[in-house]
Amino acid sequence: MGEVAANDFSDAGDFIRDVFSSMLEACRMPALFVPAAVFSIAMDVAAAVAKWPVSDGKGEPAPFAFTVITLLILAKGWFSLTLCRIALAGLRGQATGVLNQWVSVQDALRIGFVTIALLFPVAIGLLFFVIPGLILLSRWSQVTLTLLDDQARWFDAADQSAGLTAGFRPAILLVLLITAIVTLSVEFLIHDRVFFAWIYRAAASTLGAALAASLYHELTRRAPWE
Repeated sequence: MGEVAANDFSDAGDFIRDVFSSMLEACRMPALFVPAAVFSIAMDVAAAVAKWPVSDGKGEPAPFAFTVITLLILAKGWFSLTLCRIALAGLRGQATGVLNQWVSVQDALRIGFVTIALLFPVAIGLLFFVIPGLILLSRWSQVTLTLLDDQARWFDAADQSAGLTAGFRPAILLVLLITAIVTLSVEFLIHDRVFFAWIYRAAASTLGAALAASLYHELTRRAPWE
């Protein structure tokens, strides 16, 4: 029994190492980091033009600023799906590029609907019970990428994600915890430095897509049916 536990620990360690290794590999792809940086900076410029947030911390934003920011958030979520597909294609040795891996509006709406719907029980579990929320979070962590990879169409993505993550859920949570700690630390250090915040958000767009694709890529490589 001790040997089994040691093997499980070793497998988890190898998985985490491979995830971050694949993430760094994806981050080096110009097809990923160039559009990610350009789009992120363009969004920051648009937000600045809309005067959001208010630079001196006083007064109220212009009424149209709320509309602009809402549209920018939706656009960022949409384009992030394309970035994930680019990163995943690069890791698989397939054709990359925005036009090659573009996610249509219809697909983005379908993926967004399923992902947001499944986030509600996860959020409730984390808010009130914690442990059940963490279990659901790790179990359904690959729903978005499963839909993006055309391995599921609607809520069958939950079962597909559950199959992919079986045996690796503690490792997935550890990866997410490490990422959250690093993210919060960096944001705390640069929260009042606009220039560095722009650079950070550009880098985060690349890293976020690369990490999501790497997690999914390493899980699919280890799936029993592969």
